[in-house]
Order: sequence, then C-alpha cells, then structure tokens
Amino acid sequence: KRLEIIDKNFLNLKNFDYIVGNPPMVNWEYLPKDFRDQTKKIWQYYQLFDYKGLRSIFVKEDISSLITYISADKYLKENGYLSFILKESLIKSAKQAAGFRKFKFISQKKTTHLNPYKINDFTNINAFKKIAVKIISLNLQKNSPIKFPINCDVWEKNKLNYYKISKKIALPIIRNNPSSNWLTIEKNLQDNIYNFLGKCSYKARTGLFSGGANAIFYLDILDKKKDLL
Repeated sequence: KRLEIIDKNFLNLKNFDYIVGNPPMVNWEYLPKDFRDQTKKIWQYYQLFDYKGLRSIFVKEDISSLITYISADKYLKENGYLSFILKESLIKSAKQAAGFRKFKFISQKKTTHLNPYKINDFTNINAFKKIAVKIISLNLQKNSPIKFPINCDVWEKNKLNYYKISKKIALPIIRNNPSSNWLTIEKNLQDNIYNFLGKCSYKARTGLFSGGANAIFYLDILDKKKDLL
C-alpha cells in the first residue's frame, strides 16, 4: 500500500528543475514478454525503434533509453536539466540507440529537443564493482537543440587510486548526424577527424551464429533420484 501511495503521488508531480537518477539497464530481449507488449506503443511514440520483422527479435535497445525520454517529457520543466547514469553503448553502439541519439521527440504536435551538453565517461574506472556494464553520466537540457562538439570528461584512476580527468569531446561518426554512433577524441583533432572517416569497402558478417543458444550445454546423466538428476 505504501508503494501504491508513493507511485500515485509521484505521478502527480511535474515541472522539476533538475532530475538525477540511475535508471535500470535491461535490454529489450530480456524484458518480460507482457511488459514488452504493454510498452510497445510507448517505444513507438518516442520513435526509439520500429519493431518490424526479425529485427525486433535480436534488438539490443535498453529500457533506460525509454525511461530517459519519459522522464524528460513528463517530469522535466522547460529548459530544465536531467542527469542520468546510462550505458556507454547508448552513445557508442552502431547497432543500438540510433533513435535515442536523435535527442528529440514530438509530443502534442510540438517538437521537444534535448541537448546532451556534457558527458562523464566512467568506462575506465569500474564505477560499479562486480558489474561489467560500461557506464557514463549523460547531462541533458530540455528545449535546447543538440550542439556538437559535446564536452566529455574521461575519468581514469592511477596506481595510487587518484582520479584523473581528461578533457575530450564527443562527435557523431557521420558528420551532422547525431543518430550515428559517437566517437570520443582530443579537442585538437576536431578540425581533421572527418578526413579520416569514411565508408568501409568490406561488409561485416556474423559468421557462425547460434541465434542466442550460447548457454545450452549437453550433459551426461550420472545419477537419477526421483525428480533429481
């Protein structure tokens, strides 16, 4: 009952100046089927991915991207700020989060922009012990168009456990296309980086692919007692 009261009260709150959080990070494929069915229209509403054909079976979109957009849309005031701990793959993966990286959505015929003005890159310091996910903090401002380059502080830890922060920038691999995956570079490379980027002549292929059956094992039955093997 307490949780129900908290939920109802929270849903009535809106127009926050700041929202800070660490949303759950779960890939679409690992979400319960009933939850996926219930939220399909919301993913489509924010145009985070299209659910068409076989593509939806192996999709790697993460629930944290949806929560980020909902939080900014429903709870953040105009020109407010949001800072979330998120997966690095939301900005770096070529196969994931293209819809997330557009950083805008249409609500009630109005286009709302989200400007990711600052990134903290924690991928080198193992911020969450015993968790392999590489993380960043992403800072957004509502109703501010995205502007490149984006400031990116890369955190590192030396042998004395002191932290060092390297000031870098983030840019989309395809110029002026934020939906393409981003790269992190030194500031002095900004003017020349696109001279070294282009389309690869080779087509990448998966090769042998189990279709998700990597955790299936053949076992020898050594003993059987009632229902136990």
